[in-house]
Amino acid sequence: MGAPGALPCEGSLRILVVGAGGVGGYFGGLLAQAGHSVAFLARGAHRQAIERQGLIVHSLHGDFTLHPARVAESPDELGPQDAVVVAVKHYDLAHAARRLAAAVDDETRVVPLLNGVDAHRLLAEGLGGGQIVGGTCSIASRIEAPG
Repeated sequence: MGAPGALPCEGSLRILVVGAGGVGGYFGGLLAQAGHSVAFLARGAHRQAIERQGLIVHSLHGDFTLHPARVAESPDELGPQDAVVVAVKHYDLAHAARRLAAAVDDETRVVPLLNGVDAHRLLAEGLGGGQIVGGTCSIASRIEAPG
């Protein structure tokens, strides 16, 4: 049995990545490659490029493309997830948190991967459900082009 609040380690998890940019795209891509059912929340040209060509990741550890990649514009399209990785810019966090209600239930773990000492508080205020767990990453990344 895992630690309290831990996600199950067996089988595929349903994971929503909010913010499919440098951080969310990279870690979400790795989770998808590991066999999890990952959906990316994206909009505009970024969403269109991911739908058309997949999510393309260039990395010092190896390049890969997720094609097809699951992408949605709204969490309403996906329903409750096992985990939600939040990788938006801090100034978008409160708005993103309010939009996530459809993807979060009492069993969902929400993992913030962004700058900001108040990320946990803003997520808790916006969601009111699910369980927010600590998250940290150290990565230098950028978006070269949509998708």
